[in-house]
Amino acid sequence: MKLFAAAVVCVLVFAGLLFAYLTFGAYWHAVTERNADVFASEYDAAYNQVGMVKEGATTIYAAQRVAALKRDETVMVLWDTYGKDYWACYIRTSMNRPGN
Repeated sequence: MKLFAAAVVCVLVFAGLLFAYLTFGAYWHAVTERNADVFASEYDAAYNQVGMVKEGATTIYAAQRVAALKRDETVMVLWDTYGKDYWACYIRTSMNRPGN
């Protein structure tokens, strides 16, 4: 019976940690190396930065910045993702604003 109770406790603790990780991310603190813009979505952050226009595009989509980070500003990285030609981090700024 004690072994079963210990196993149940282990499973519940693991499930709680997994839920927290999936909900809140892997939190790590980082410092910006240069000025950077923060966007509302991964798509905006990856493809629509200022000065980045696809060749042959008929319309230009202007991404809305959520915030602008200064050099050496501390941010909390909640999780990150990557694609073929980009790496985007979902962050929370020191002013508690989320963004990519």
